[in-house]
Amino acid sequence: MGSVEIDGSNIIVPTLNDLFEEDRVELDTKTRELHVLFLERFTKTHEGFVKHDIDIPDLLGSKVTALPPRLSS
Repeated sequence: MGSVEIDGSNIIVPTLNDLFEEDRVELDTKTRELHVLFLERFTKTHEGFVKHDIDIPDLLGSKVTALPPRLSS
């Protein structure tokens, strides 16, 4: 198998179906943890919802660093 140069022009963002099962499980776990953190910012009363000012990091503003691809043997 030849080597492939990896740069921004030849990288495709994977879908959930492309991930290994263990990675999908990890992603699902982290997503549920994030949902809990976000929902903890709210309180429900008989009149509606009250939002609390609890900081949750802005994940979209964070720099994402791509990891090198896994090579199958």
